[in-house]
Amino acid sequence: MKNYELVYTANPEISQDGLEELSQKIGGIVKISKASKPERRRLGYEINGKKEAFLVSIDFSSEAGKIAELKKMLDAEKSILRKIIIIKPKERPEEEERIPQKESKSQKVELEKIDEKIDEILK
Repeated sequence: MKNYELVYTANPEISQDGLEELSQKIGGIVKISKASKPERRRLGYEINGKKEAFLVSIDFSSEAGKIAELKKMLDAEKSILRKIIIIKPKERPEEEERIPQKESKSQKVELEKIDEKIDEILK
């Protein structure tokens, strides 16, 4: 399973119950791990004659096959103005949190053997 993020804008005329119902529909298809509260935002340009919309962000995990089903459901939903689904990159530990690699004893032994071989060759 991969981690994804869905961000969509919803019609500003939809009720809070309608937004919750939409979130439940999405949750029925994929496993939601984190969802933001719907925020009413002024849009940079009009979408379908609307100057404002609700902005919602949802983090979820799913198998690739379920994404097509989710897209179909979102396309059929009349209250969604725009949407985007992205694959979230795997989280990597910060440089400070990484554990430094220690030299193994086998590397040290090999260096000693190399020094001995060099001495033998030079004699």
